[in-house]
Amino acid sequence: MSSYKILQGMARPFSAILRAIHLDAGLPFAKVLSEADIQRAFDDADCHFAENEDDIFTPSLTLWAFLSQMLFAGAARSCNAAAIRVRDFLLSQGKPTCSSRSGAYCKARDKIDEAVPVQLIRNVANQSEQKARKSWLWNGRKHVYLVDGAEVTGADTPENQAAYPQPDTQLPGCGFPMMRIVVLTSLITAMVRGIAVGPYSGKETGESALFRKVAEDIPQGSVVVGDRYYCSYFAIAMLLKKGIDVVTRLTNKRLEALGNRDTFKRMKNGDLLVTWKRPQRPDWMSREEYETMPETLTLRLVEVHVAEKGFRTRHLHVVTTLLDAKRDTSESLSELYRKRWHVELDLNAIKTMMGLDILRGKSPHMMRLELLVGLLAYNLVRLMMLNSASLAMVSPRSISFTTCLGYLALNWNHVHWMPLEVWRSQIEINLLELAKHRVGHRPGRLEPRQLKRRLKAYNQLQLPRAHARKRLLKNQRKH
Repeated sequence: MSSYKILQGMARPFSAILRAIHLDAGLPFAKVLSEADIQRAFDDADCHFAENEDDIFTPSLTLWAFLSQMLFAGAARSCNAAAIRVRDFLLSQGKPTCSSRSGAYCKARDKIDEAVPVQLIRNVANQSEQKARKSWLWNGRKHVYLVDGAEVTGADTPENQAAYPQPDTQLPGCGFPMMRIVVLTSLITAMVRGIAVGPYSGKETGESALFRKVAEDIPQGSVVVGDRYYCSYFAIAMLLKKGIDVVTRLTNKRLEALGNRDTFKRMKNGDLLVTWKRPQRPDWMSREEYETMPETLTLRLVEVHVAEKGFRTRHLHVVTTLLDAKRDTSESLSELYRKRWHVELDLNAIKTMMGLDILRGKSPHMMRLELLVGLLAYNLVRLMMLNSASLAMVSPRSISFTTCLGYLALNWNHVHWMPLEVWRSQIEINLLELAKHRVGHRPGRLEPRQLKRRLKAYNQLQLPRAHARKRLLKNQRKH
């Protein structure tokens, strides 16, 4: 029996999450996520626990508390802080309270299957794209995705080091477990649609290998935009087999090959049609799969002019599988590739603002689960922004992510003390107020990758901390 049926008499299981993110009937994106959707994700993963009537940390309450952790930073992100928020929530509902200690909560959190947040991340992103306003689309397409990779670190435990070893350039005991991630975000909604994780180094752990895992869930008819790291013959060929188009920057090696006029011809609009020949089989590809790859690819080459006031015009070369120059003009493709920068902003929001660059989980499962629940929280912040943008008739990417994140964190517990009628009357007012917080228009922003604030001048740790501590004690005894 699922926890949903058991707890129905006590409290609606997942309504607390929906209420916290201002999701209610009548809003443009109200049906993107429902209590039934969340319950279905737990049922599909066969993730059921706390099924006795007096159990407190049910799947619904545990997920609610876990999401709350992802909205806060510092001490407010701790498990103890989450347990205190659960205690306050139960008090607001007139239910028996739990201990403010985090032991029971941590045990319940560890029982959540990783498939639960993965399914919810994908469903929320997919449903949001389906409901996107026409004015937000690029060339009428709802499924336009940006791809990029990043690294995150975890707690330095033997289990994490075994699964996600620190870079081999660091001395043993002096680094942190490092996980490589590849993220697929929507150009329209900025939500995460797909995620793949793996060790930082080793066989089949690079961005290309992780991207092949992400690509399995990209819907047919989509457009994927990536930097020149994704300008790969086999990556493009595999996506084309799935009915997925690609826009990526040309590598310097491919650009130099254009000196051979036999490899291209000019189109009527001035773009080039280039022909690539199939390279030799890479080690990771089987002979059977290699034989299914086309012997040549015909792609369109577009020159992108980046003009900034006070700077000389830069020229970029973008290659794409979108060959119809009438539907997808050179200007629109140039605009699309310039928007690839949004994925950098999305990753900054994920790593810096959501605080997912340094994970706290003590085991590989908790590292991955923390990342996935954090990405689900990120999508829910974006979902609230979509409702706000739709009501205010503005672009969702024009609203401040930081303001929305702060608003959610501040109101995560507060809204449950508010009478339901008062809460519903305030929803549209709050969403319209949120839409007033806009990000600045900063075309061609250029910033040095340097820190102004000076860090304390500590030397870097050159041996495990336990050994360094023993050395300090030994030196103190000598003196």
